[in-house]
Amino acid sequence: MKGLTLPPCGALCEICSDFKRGICKGYVKTRGKPWFLERFTRFEICPIYKCAVEKGVEKCIDCKEFPCKTFLEWYNPRIDFSEVL
Repeated sequence: MKGLTLPPCGALCEICSDFKRGICKGYVKTRGKPWFLERFTRFEICPIYKCAVEKGVEKCIDCKEFPCKTFLEWYNPRIDFSEVL
């Protein structure tokens, strides 16, 4: 998956219309702060991204606590991340 911008949760930023139009640079390049996060949530940084950085894991699936409460609260079942995890 060379060239992809994979955040810890496994979401594919490249399929997002805001990413494609250059409105958002993705979770990795913005260090967990995509443009919409503060606007539409109460968070300054994505809780999943923050957790992964604090625990020193590249992907959630690498964490011994996966799937944790943080991941499950943010996981969107309409998006299948299983292929990239």
